[in-house]
Amino acid sequence: MKYLLLVLTLFLTVLFVIGNGPQQVHQNDKVVQADEASKRFIDEQLPIVDFNSPKPSEPAARAKRLAKDRRHNLRKQPIGERLTGMTTVYHWPADFPPLPVEESTTIIVGQVSEAKAHISEDRSGVYSEVVVKIQEVLKDTVGIPAAIVAEREGGRVRFPSGTVFRYFVDGLGIPKVNHRYLLFLKQLDDGDFSILTGYQLLYGRVEPLDVTSVVPFAQYKDSDEMTFLSEVRKLLTHL
Repeated sequence: MKYLLLVLTLFLTVLFVIGNGPQQVHQNDKVVQADEASKRFIDEQLPIVDFNSPKPSEPAARAKRLAKDRRHNLRKQPIGERLTGMTTVYHWPADFPPLPVEESTTIIVGQVSEAKAHISEDRSGVYSEVVVKIQEVLKDTVGIPAAIVAEREGGRVRFPSGTVFRYFVDGLGIPKVNHRYLLFLKQLDDGDFSILTGYQLLYGRVEPLDVTSVVPFAQYKDSDEMTFLSEVRKLLTHL
């Protein structure tokens, strides 16, 4: 939502510049500031990877990484330094619940210890992985270790020149390092997980990871953490 407001601010400012010649220099400064603010907001959300980052050398790890990369092919024109970024919108199912306890194979509370972006096999897309140290397991139908890897579309790519490409999926958040979350996860074929949705737990309050008008995640914004977790546990007892 903040990103959309920043983009709207930039757009309106540009219109103002076009219609107000005498103030053009001053308004151009505002355009630059708005654009930089947008980039800062996106950069806070997106992990980064170097364009020439090597794949694992160990055969099994390399094969697993290449399979992951292949899964995130967008089958579009490869990214390059000529592109500054790409934004897409995730289309939520109309019946997706804000607390998807049935849809999740795994529900955990944990803290993110690592986050890194990766480039798809055909170099048309970017996805990010976060490592989560588990503090509490609320649901586990598959068996999980003490720390898990969870992924989502989106991320930044840094080219050797220093240019950064940003792939931002509007409405989908990516958990941040050193922050604590309740995550609803679905296990993938390789044993890792995709993030269905989640909520940040900060100072005893709740903040939805995702923003959309389709699913009422916002109803839990600023909820008391203990009350919120109790509601999730109650839903789980009825499965």
